[in-house]
Amino acid sequence: SDVYKRQRFGWSPIHHLARMTARLFDANYIEQRTPPRRTRLKTAELMTLGKGRKKGCSAILIAKSASDIVSFVAQDWFRNRYEFVAVWICDSFHVDQIPHKKILSKLDLVIPMRDHHLDNYRAVAGDRVRYLPFGADVLDTGGFGSDRDIDLLRVGRQPEEWSDDARSFEACTAAGVRFHGGPPGGKDPLENLLILADHYRRSKFTIAHTNFLVKHSSTHDEVDYVTARWTDSVANGTVVVGIHPETDTLFRDSFWPEASITLDGMEQASN
Repeated sequence: SDVYKRQRFGWSPIHHLARMTARLFDANYIEQRTPPRRTRLKTAELMTLGKGRKKGCSAILIAKSASDIVSFVAQDWFRNRYEFVAVWICDSFHVDQIPHKKILSKLDLVIPMRDHHLDNYRAVAGDRVRYLPFGADVLDTGGFGSDRDIDLLRVGRQPEEWSDDARSFEACTAAGVRFHGGPPGGKDPLENLLILADHYRRSKFTIAHTNFLVKHSSTHDEVDYVTARWTDSVANGTVVVGIHPETDTLFRDSFWPEASITLDGMEQASN
């Protein structure tokens, strides 16, 4: 859709996650494509949220960031329809966007995808906070194969040394390394994810670096974290090479030693 084309392909794994969650729970899938007209709730509106919930109806909200929670609860289709409501927050490191505790009090489960700021969430949501990290759809889109015609695959944003695919191709070719630049995007999240998975399965290594080295308005300056470039790479048998987000407990605790190679600098020739 035109809406999806305006969004970054980097969110394809989250779109897929949302649809897979609905399928696994045999649930209706609702996608909020446009921001609501109002996101500021009056005191009277807060008092009515959660009143008269229907028995047996549950909802799982998958939010881009904590600020989306207000957008969800402000929707007419959302109000008073669910007995149990959980929210799973992707970019949960934006703690400055956590809603007021009166809004979070209307939710039964609050799940940050990153564990860096659990104390911030528990301060406003108490023991209703649980941590559930980023993952990969290993069973449907993961796979291992021995026929790998790409030595090094570039996916996503890179530091300046690796941002020019044409220059990287020339440098790698001169070193006897078969390099492939960023794969083409698909027309929708699932097609995009399948294209990426196919390129991962064809590759021996994927190059990826911590967000500390690739500054962007959507990333965090003080917290580094694992994304789908790491999880989907290893789900398809590709070793991730680069300078990694080693402060992320998901990387420290879940990635086995052979899943990654850590570089000691950014100079392309030595890499």
